[in-house]
Amino acid sequence: CNCSADGTVGQSNVCQQSGGQCPCKPNIIGRVCDTCADGYFSFPTGRPDRDCLPCDCDRGGSLDPNCNKTTGQCSCKVNITGVKCNQVIAGNFVPAIDMLAFEPKSGGCEVTSDLTHLRTLSMGKGLQCVMSAP
Repeated sequence: CNCSADGTVGQSNVCQQSGGQCPCKPNIIGRVCDTCADGYFSFPTGRPDRDCLPCDCDRGGSLDPNCNKTTGQCSCKVNITGVKCNQVIAGNFVPAIDMLAFEPKSGGCEVTSDLTHLRTLSMGKGLQCVMSAP
């Protein structure tokens, strides 16, 4: 079978007769269980008691939920940095990273605060979002 002891349940080397699939631990994939699944990184080579770690990319600051399978570095949007894409690059302004990920529900959304400037964004399908900014 040639299963990866570090990636299989109970360090198994027993595989299915048809196709040779080994019994992978959660969030580990591949016929021989030797790769972290999408959204996970740091394959536990030499650490059979461990699992792949979640990427935990910031939803507002990253381009997608996946990260580099070795380092855990997420793919950041413009002017955003950090392993998880949760920091603004010095010299740039982003009101709040979470503001980069809109999910309007029917009726639109409105942000209320004591801030002085308002900006209306078209959200498509007749929805608008009113954002406050300093």
